Amino acid sequence: MVFHCGRHGKLIKVVVETIVKKLKTKHRKVTDYLVGINDRVVALRKLLDVNSHDVRLISICGMGGIGKTTLAKVVFNELSSDFGKCCCFLEDIRANSSHENGLVELHRKLLSEISNRTGMWSIDNSDDGMKRIEKVLHNKKVLIILDDIDKGTQVEKLVGEKTLYYGSRILITTRNKDVLRIHKSKYHILEYEMEVMSIDCALELFIRHAFDSDSPSDDYSDLSRDITFATGRLPLALEIIGSFLYNRRRQIWHETLKKLRKAPHEDVFRKLKISFDALTLEQQQIFLDIACFFIGEDRRNPTYMWKDCEFSVETGVEVLINMSLVKIVKHKFWMHDKLRDLGREIVRQENPTNPGKCSRLWIQQEILNTITTKKMKKVQALNLNLCRSYLNPIQCEDIGRFDHLKYLKLNGGTLVGNLENCLTKLRWFIWSHPPQTSKPIIMNLKNLVILQFTDNDVIDDSKLQGLIRYVIYFFLFFFLK
Repeated sequence: MVFHCGRHGKLIKVVVETIVKKLKTKHRKVTDYLVGINDRVVALRKLLDVNSHDVRLISICGMGGIGKTTLAKVVFNELSSDFGKCCCFLEDIRANSSHENGLVELHRKLLSEISNRTGMWSIDNSDDGMKRIEKVLHNKKVLIILDDIDKGTQVEKLVGEKTLYYGSRILITTRNKDVLRIHKSKYHILEYEMEVMSIDCALELFIRHAFDSDSPSDDYSDLSRDITFATGRLPLALEIIGSFLYNRRRQIWHETLKKLRKAPHEDVFRKLKISFDALTLEQQQIFLDIACFFIGEDRRNPTYMWKDCEFSVETGVEVLINMSLVKIVKHKFWMHDKLRDLGREIVRQENPTNPGKCSRLWIQQEILNTITTKKMKKVQALNLNLCRSYLNPIQCEDIGRFDHLKYLKLNGGTLVGNLENCLTKLRWFIWSHPPQTSKPIIMNLKNLVILQFTDNDVIDDSKLQGLIRYVIYFFLFFFLK
C-alpha cells in the first residue's frame, strides 16, 4: 500500500513519533555534561557481561554525590536494547520505600514495565507484590536498576527470593556495601566502587557548569582551579556550585570559595548528611571523632578510647567503611574532604554561637576564647596548640573546667597548677613537644587508657622515665583509692 504524502503525511509523522517515543521510553535522562565517565562505563559493562548466561547482582558503591546514579543511567541506556521490554529503572528507592505503600507503588511500576499481563495493578500489599514479581522474573531475562538502595531487604522485596531467569542482571546503586550480603549462592554478586574524579576531569566538569563552555576566561582560570579543589572533586558539588556561579560577579566567586573552605555548600551538606542520619548514635560519635581529630591517625589508637566508652568499635568502624564514609589506608583513617567538612559542620551546628556548648573543638581561636570563660562547657574533645599562644603558660584551673573532656591533645605550652580533681572522664591525653620541666603536673588518671608524648625533643630519657614512673604512681594511687 502506498500513501500519498500530501494526504497521509501528518498521519505518518504521528506514527513515526509514536514509535520513536515508545522505543525511547526506557531511556533515562542524564546530564548534558558527561565528563570522565567512559572508563567507568567500560569497567561496569565488563562486570555485567550481558552475553554470559549466569545471573549477576552488581552494586555501584560510593559516598553520596559521587555520581553512582549517573553512571547507572548511562549503562542502562546503553544496555536496555539488549533486554527489549524486560528492563526497568527504579529511582530513589530509599526515599520512595519510606512512604506509606511506597514498596507497593514500586512493585506496580516494576511489573508494569516488564510485563504486559493485565491485573497487575491490583496489588494489596508488598508481600502480594513480591509474589507477583517472583512469578514474572522466574521466566524472563531482565535488566533492573535499583537506584539508592539502603537496606538489603529492599533488594529481596523488589526482585523476590526465588531464582531469577538465566542471563538476568540486577544493578543497584548504594552508599552501603552491606546491602548485597544476601544468601544467593547461585548468583554472581559483584561490586564496583566509585572513586573521586581526577583533578582534570573535575575541573572540566566545573568549567562546563560555570561557563557553559570548555574553558574559562583567563582571569577565572586560577579561581576555577581553587574552587574545584575546595569541592573535593565531588561531582554533586561541582555541578551545584558551578551552576550557582554561572554569570556571577568575581566577588561572588571569591566569597563562595571562602565559604567552601569552611563548610560544604548547603545542598551538598543536605545530600551528604543522609548517610550520617542513617547511623546509630554510637556510630555518629565515632564518625565525628574521626572527622574532627583522627584523619591520618593509626586506627588502633582511638579504638582504646572508644572501647573504654563502651562503644561497639569494630562494628561501628565497619559500618562507616561499608557506608563509604571512612577508609582505612595503611592502617590509618582516611576521609574525603567533603565528609570531613560535613562532620565538622554537624559539630558546629550543635551551637553556632557558643563553641563551648559544642561536643568538639579544633579551631584554635574558639578554644582559646572558650578557655577564658567560666561558662558551662560540654566539650568532649579538643586539640589545643599552645605554641606561641598568648595563654602560655595555661592554668590547670582553666583546662579543668572542661568536665566532660575525654580526649585532650596539647601541642607545646606549659601547664601550671593541679589537675588532681579535674578531667575525671579523660581517656586519652596527648602532649606533643612537651616543655622541659622537672615536675610533672598532677593528674587524675583513673580513667585514662592512652597517654602519649610525641615529638619529645626537650625531655631526655632519664626525665621521661621519671615522668612515666610518676604517672604509674598516680595511676595506682587513684585506681586503688
